[in-house]
Amino acid sequence: MAVHFPDLKTFKRSRKPNNFLVAPDAYCDESKPDAVAPVFTKTPAELFQAVESLAADRSNWTVKQSDKSAGRIHIVATTRLMRFKDDVFITILPAGTGGSSFAVYSRSRVGHSDLGKNRSRVTEMLDALKSA
Repeated sequence: MAVHFPDLKTFKRSRKPNNFLVAPDAYCDESKPDAVAPVFTKTPAELFQAVESLAADRSNWTVKQSDKSAGRIHIVATTRLMRFKDDVFITILPAGTGGSSFAVYSRSRVGHSDLGKNRSRVTEMLDALKSA
């Protein structure tokens, strides 16, 4: 299934509760993030590599698209129990003096509710990157 990478700055989110968005303050024009993304001391290239490494370490995550020059990564995460495929879109952004941040949008492909899975997935990603 070919999936279009949304422009996380301008896209409009679904009203369903089966998605979760984290982005820098005032980054998104059309959609309200659920949380503000942190600023990392890593350069954008280092953060990009850290996200790719994190995805490679997860047996149920597969990097489907990766464009370092655009700072974009598309991950397909497969839920353990029901084997649903969820899309995680990440755009790496420069922030501050040499630092970086990102916009992350995790969404379920099917269903109305995700029982908080997209939120927990993004929170897990943030925690892992903060401690790395």
